[in-house]
Amino acid sequence: GVNPQFGDFCIRAAGEVWGKPLISQKFKTLLAIALDVSHQSFSGPGVPFEAHVTMALKQGLTFEKLGALVNDMRVLGFNKAAGAFGRLNELKEKYRS
Repeated sequence: GVNPQFGDFCIRAAGEVWGKPLISQKFKTLLAIALDVSHQSFSGPGVPFEAHVTMALKQGLTFEKLGALVNDMRVLGFNKAAGAFGRLNELKEKYRS
């Protein structure tokens, strides 16, 4: 929804990367969420944190495991992990509904 041309490019580029089998899609979703945490990208137009969490859930990861990842991300700074836990908790409530 940010920009149609940008969205089309992202879909093509991500499709190519996500389709490669050497690294599992489950690991790729964890990596994407770790990058979201490091960049403090949790919400707003064009921010993919929720999409990454959704993809992780579809790959069989749980909110408990995602929470463990965010907890381990504390090495980046307490403030970054705190922001990620806040947004992860919001999404957990959303998906429970």
